[in-house]
Amino acid sequence: MNQETLALVEIANADEVFAAYGEVSHDLFLDEFEERVKQLARSSDKIIKLLPHKLCVLLNGISDPLQIELAGAKLTRLFEPPICVLDEEVTVSIHAAFVPPAADCPDTKTRLQMAESSLSEARRSNKPFVIRDASVDTSPTIALKRAREVEVAFERGEFVMYFQSQVHAGFRNVVAAEGLMRWHDPENGVRPPSDFLPYAESRDVMRSLTWFAIKSCVAQCAEWPEGISVAVNVSPILLLDSELLPNVQDALAIFGLSAERLTIEITEDAVIEEPAQALEVLNELRAMGVKVSIDDFGIGYSSLAYFRDLPVDELKVDRSFVSNMLERPKDRKIVKAIIDLAHNFSMRVVAEGVEDNETADALQELGADLLQGFWFSKPVVEAEFRKLL
Repeated sequence: MNQETLALVEIANADEVFAAYGEVSHDLFLDEFEERVKQLARSSDKIIKLLPHKLCVLLNGISDPLQIELAGAKLTRLFEPPICVLDEEVTVSIHAAFVPPAADCPDTKTRLQMAESSLSEARRSNKPFVIRDASVDTSPTIALKRAREVEVAFERGEFVMYFQSQVHAGFRNVVAAEGLMRWHDPENGVRPPSDFLPYAESRDVMRSLTWFAIKSCVAQCAEWPEGISVAVNVSPILLLDSELLPNVQDALAIFGLSAERLTIEITEDAVIEEPAQALEVLNELRAMGVKVSIDDFGIGYSSLAYFRDLPVDELKVDRSFVSNMLERPKDRKIVKAIIDLAHNFSMRVVAEGVEDNETADALQELGADLLQGFWFSKPVVEAEFRKLL
């Protein structure tokens, strides 16, 4: 199978810049766009110019989801510095779609079509990049069928919560866990979220999975030592769901868990579409005593003004910055800036993607509060997690 990930990149704000600065900006802007995209590519990669403002990059040997996330983060950083137009600094905004290789979608033409449709999603959500699973058939009939498979699996009790430890940066003892769902498929073994979340997103089954995750995590945490807390991810499509707050309240009451031992994790983009309503929900969670965490911080599209008003207790530094911070001084500076920003707002910091002791020591030196990653533990079933306590 072809092991090339297809990346489609376009300028997002070309029309605005051309309208503001006229023809003098046109060639300069396009040349700078192409030059920065070339910096994403390596010698083994191929660049195809589809339009002056749209380029396709075939990333050779890139197929792992983490590698693609890192490529997306690198692309985002490449376009952070502004360019000078008529003595003014102008930001080059981009949208990108990454489509990894898949056995049932081998040809470039089909994946290019998928990338085009995914760019629309990036524009709607105002994200710098999105990743599209080429193995996910989005035709209504197939998507409906696979969503039903997930729903039936849930009804059969095939979904199980795993837990990945979060350790104190200084003492290295376990102080918390993140709940992560897995599908125990009788025919295919343990299946990751990428095998079921794309279909759950389009169905009400996402509600069932999330409410199950909250109640399961709260129930397990109630059995752990008093000082251990648990974090649960809530999809952006459910943050404003009318059932979220009642489900959280019910779980805490039923299992007798103190609210401060539960953390609800959301991503930055969960607040963008309906900020006023989202802030109201987050404030209500915190009024209960529940902690709020921003997951994958640093790769979203928020401004400091928006961040300033978020009722948040914790930031999670995205693994794309942590993974290479020892080799990349700029990544280390970004991690340090995020840690300092969080502490200035009285938030604690969890650094994800810690895979060696040197990185753990560096994060401790930079002031991170908690560390999470394979160096300490992979996600494991609850019985195995309890042995770590």
